[in-house]
Amino acid sequence: MNIYRGATAIGYLTHVWKPAYHQFGVPAENRDAIRQINAQITHLAPAILSAEPTPAATIEAADSVKLDVLARRYAGSVYLFAVNFDERAVAAQATLAVPGLPLGAEIEVLDERRVLRAEAGGLFRDAFAPLAVHLYRVRM
Repeated sequence: MNIYRGATAIGYLTHVWKPAYHQFGVPAENRDAIRQINAQITHLAPAILSAEPTPAATIEAADSVKLDVLARRYAGSVYLFAVNFDERAVAAQATLAVPGLPLGAEIEVLDERRVLRAEAGGLFRDAFAPLAVHLYRVRM
């Protein structure tokens, strides 16, 4: 979620105080998750650090579900980083709008082996489980 709010660096608190102090007390499964997250961020860093397209992309859902999207233009594509951060842990059917997205355009869902299609008006829809994150690439 920090990336969606503009963070350009991430730090991890790895200290454990009980039952005994250790500077690095991260369980193996968490270390694997951190490695995967770091690899994904490193791969996407050029897009994350690129300029925002204008006009900006938007995301909406019914029932005031809290969603956010960060859009970036990089290497002829628009990258969308979308998250369901609603603390009620509710699922949502989201509508994303990308100005200039032509009808029928392919939207690649990164790391999920899915492709979505654009609807009229530069819109596309996707389901968000509670706390889900989806990363999209649209070749413009």
